[in-house]
Amino acid sequence: MTQRMFIPSFAGGELSPAMYGRVDLSKYAIGLRRCRNFLVHRTGGVSNRAGFRFLGTVADEDVVPTLVPFRFNTSADQVAILEFGDYTMRIWYQGALITDDSDDVLVVATPYAAAEAAVMGRVQSGDVMYLAHPSHPPQKLSRTAWDEWSFDELDFVPKFELPTAGGTSWRLTKVRQPNGVSFMRPSAKGGVITMTTLTSNLTPFAGWQTDDVGRIVKYMDSGEIFVTAVSSDRITATGTVLGVLPSTEVAFYEQWSVWAYQLSGSTTAWSAALSGSTHTYTETITYKITAISEETGEESLPSDPVSILGPTADDWPVGTKMILTGPASGDTVAYYRVYKEQNGMYGYVGLAAEGEFTDDNKTPDISDGPPDARNPFADEGDYPALVTIHQQRLCFAATTNTPNGVWMSRTGFFENFSVATPTKDDDAITFAIGSGEINAVRGLVSVNDLIILTAGSENVCTGGGTGSALTPTSITVKPQSYWGGGDLQPLVSGNRALFIQEMGSAVRDLGYEYSVDGFKGADLSVMARHLLDGHSVVSWAYAQVPDSTFWLVRSDGALLSLTYFNEQELQAWALHTTPNGSFERVAVIEGEGRHDLYAVVRRTVDGVERRFIERLARRRLDTISDAAFLDSHLTYSGSAISSISGLDHLEGETVGIMADGTVLDDAVVSGGAISLPRGFSQVVVGLRYDADSVIETLDIDLGAVQGLGSVQGRKKSLTGATIRLEQSREFYAGPDDTHLTLTKVTPSVYDAPPDLFTGDVSLMISPTWNKTGRIVLKPAGPVPLTVLAIAPDITIGG
Repeated sequence: MTQRMFIPSFAGGELSPAMYGRVDLSKYAIGLRRCRNFLVHRTGGVSNRAGFRFLGTVADEDVVPTLVPFRFNTSADQVAILEFGDYTMRIWYQGALITDDSDDVLVVATPYAAAEAAVMGRVQSGDVMYLAHPSHPPQKLSRTAWDEWSFDELDFVPKFELPTAGGTSWRLTKVRQPNGVSFMRPSAKGGVITMTTLTSNLTPFAGWQTDDVGRIVKYMDSGEIFVTAVSSDRITATGTVLGVLPSTEVAFYEQWSVWAYQLSGSTTAWSAALSGSTHTYTETITYKITAISEETGEESLPSDPVSILGPTADDWPVGTKMILTGPASGDTVAYYRVYKEQNGMYGYVGLAAEGEFTDDNKTPDISDGPPDARNPFADEGDYPALVTIHQQRLCFAATTNTPNGVWMSRTGFFENFSVATPTKDDDAITFAIGSGEINAVRGLVSVNDLIILTAGSENVCTGGGTGSALTPTSITVKPQSYWGGGDLQPLVSGNRALFIQEMGSAVRDLGYEYSVDGFKGADLSVMARHLLDGHSVVSWAYAQVPDSTFWLVRSDGALLSLTYFNEQELQAWALHTTPNGSFERVAVIEGEGRHDLYAVVRRTVDGVERRFIERLARRRLDTISDAAFLDSHLTYSGSAISSISGLDHLEGETVGIMADGTVLDDAVVSGGAISLPRGFSQVVVGLRYDADSVIETLDIDLGAVQGLGSVQGRKKSLTGATIRLEQSREFYAGPDDTHLTLTKVTPSVYDAPPDLFTGDVSLMISPTWNKTGRIVLKPAGPVPLTVLAIAPDITIGG
């Protein structure tokens, strides 16, 4: 009896041989026995992958470089691939290398060996990329132009510094009125002058004080005179005018004031007479001042202590003031913050908006202290291995000395790890992942909360609740599972983190799920275990558009693809190979309307091992002439030509040719060129891999057939099938690799290539009795093949 079954999609991807008996699983019905050099789409169909375009050789073909995506934003003209070699870096921009002013390839020196670059942590913010490796102090890579790059070691101090005036920091002054002086007259407006008291109406007469020498006298609140000498009778003082006085008129005593200036850090004793008597103070009053940046709002480190002798807080005479004077705010300073010492701690006492602050016995708020500089990564052994950004903080983790440690910057200031005493909510944060084992942190990823992967567990770090802010005094770390993360950095798809499990033998996801009010994940590779067993993953990248694909480089050089779409519970694996070569590294950046996959490919060309940078070609086609299904290919588009040159990277190799949509006979590259049989205007030349491109269905299962029961193990014959295609060309079909029949989907037109075809194609298959009922499909050359569904006709035997 003959029955028609229907395979509506291939969203199960390639399944492991261990799953061949699991006909009870829903994925069996949409799974494949082989999915090689085909890619599973989010919609469930499969397409043979496009070819890799040759871009150039690596900087040093003896070294495996690491490809790092650089994204200023998601625009295709604001992204690049950074090629990290042995202490060098090159920049690939829109498929070509950036050059310098001399038109030579730009090579930037780096602190990292190639092996170090392969495992360095990295995160980017605008034009700055932060880098971490346990053998080096944390670095930042800055781009000022596409041909201007710099590496700088981070110092972790506020980038905004406290301004100074004339090289002098803040000064502290004490005001007193000249005792017993009714009137005084300056002898001139400028230069060295004398100041003479004219009358006295107080007893005893005090006049000038001997310790007024070195102080500043203010005249009419607008002129300053530096006192250099006082006469023995204290009636006359000599001084130098700082600037120009407004007049030489006699001024009443209220228009004069004596200011005792103290420079930063000075504690010179001074005295002041109040209410007709002279008082000498022994209480040290100390301040620190910080500045707030007008541009960023960052608070500078505090000044050195500014100290002076004055009254105690409990015995502060009425009218006594301490006046702090410093540079005016200007264009860079929004305002100053003033802190006052009390019992060994500094507390906030107020703002100084215009470079002057008056303390009339203010009580400091000890809960609000100035920041103190801190660099937790100053010494060897304290260099972190990982870095990310979470809640506007730059986060580092995993030093040699503290492998389970995590460090976070001040909120909003990535390079500022300062802390205050006591701590404030926006101060830098330090903590360690506590557990029975001291497992090193292996990954940091920000997905609403901070996910911290260690070698033994997956943890979520919050401020006490989901999405709550982290502070130095509010940190909660909760383990979610105990699988352990590997060395490769986690990747994110939507709101879920994907990571390579410890020992690199499985891929897992993790994300918040409302049903359990926590984070939950699964082993995404369990049904395709054969693709990872006995191997490790050495590089991976994520291309969101068009099909939400994770690309993984296996330790043996094979390339795996995982189509992952969590909303539809889609996880579909496939295996990709390349002629005479193997994949070593991958990276993804934004391209025109899609994400572009870049790869380091090691190839044997004419018996010599080479290393190339190649980019996966666009798969969506407007016409058949756009097809590029050859690896390490180059393309030509222009007026008709009969030869193609520039193929030196494929010297001595047999190459496939697609010319104006027609598959030509293969040719051998000689002298970097090949000849064409006639003129063509659109040509693709590269290595053929179509023979290794195949999909094969699993053993047919029809469920319980009336009168027969299960068809598993019964003889079957595949007599025909209907194949549903999209934008496809000719292909081979059959029950196995040795019984394939060519199927042409569109009629040939003289002097024109066959068009792309979308629709159903029915075909007869030479009947072969076996126990599988499988169907094998292959593209018939470097042409596109997209299969949406298969309806095989099966004859069931005994």
